[in-house]
Amino acid sequence: MYRLKFLKMVEPVGSMKRSHIDKAVLEKLYDLIVHLVRNAFEHGIEPPKTRQTNSKSEIGIITLKS
Repeated sequence: MYRLKFLKMVEPVGSMKRSHIDKAVLEKLYDLIVHLVRNAFEHGIEPPKTRQTNSKSEIGIITLKS
């Protein structure tokens, strides 16, 4: 039997403005951004049944804006 670590549904939404960023800066920010998104998913999005109980959509939304 396989167990899934997360039984959550999420819709990622992005709103990025065009900007020029140095590749070296972007590479340094990459791990931080991945950590923030993963943390938002793991700790900020509830399982679908919990969301329905709290009158929320089954699907959580994580929005990234620049």
